[in-house]
Amino acid sequence: MVVHELSHGIVARADKLPLKSVGLVLLAVIPGAFVEPDEEELAKAPLRSRLRVYGAGSMANITTAIITALLITYAINPLLIPRGGGGEGGDNTRLAR
Repeated sequence: MVVHELSHGIVARADKLPLKSVGLVLLAVIPGAFVEPDEEELAKAPLRSRLRVYGAGSMANITTAIITALLITYAINPLLIPRGGGGEGGDNTRLAR
């Protein structure tokens, strides 16, 4: 949620749209964020700028999901796979002889 909201703010500022407020929240142990754009200025902005601001959160979600999937696949999964030591599919060096 933090990445999602902050991406709205980053894109709004990149398009020179003012923000009323930006903040981080901690609800128990769950972090959160909020971005409040100036609605009047956003409504006056060109359609392309508005769509960029609105779509920034979704794009951040997709990017975060892809990075998380890659980390799980290539960094965490190899740590969970047992190395040799017998069992099913253990030492296959005998097959090479």
